[in-house]
Amino acid sequence: MLSIALPKATDRDHSIASKYCYFELISPMASAMACILAPGMPGLQMTQQYIAGELSSLLAELRPAPNETLTDALDTLRREVERGPLARLPRLTRRAMGLTDVICWAALAEGDATGFCRYATGAALLQEFGDSADLLS
Repeated sequence: MLSIALPKATDRDHSIASKYCYFELISPMASAMACILAPGMPGLQMTQQYIAGELSSLLAELRPAPNETLTDALDTLRREVERGPLARLPRLTRRAMGLTDVICWAALAEGDATGFCRYATGAALLQEFGDSADLLS
């Protein structure tokens, strides 16, 4: 089990989450998400940027998609993740999950078993990340 110390809140920060200085975490990925649960804490912006970057990276691993239309959809979604407001990450993660489903089916329709396995692995990693980052709830 991993413990991290978060900075104590200032007197002007009275959010519920800021009353806690330690989070007991069960996984390394969860440690990166700790600041999301503590609004107003230093490091929150960096942590959300990390999440956006990791989500973009996971989407990049799905390239090239089975066809140009799906590759374009992946690129568009990645741009939205990288440039859009951080508050939209949960919605964009759900869109990414739907897109990976379509990509997997397209690979199967083309008879690309190797591609399907690669896309299904990417979808599983995306699902795990979304769950760990609390983006799919």
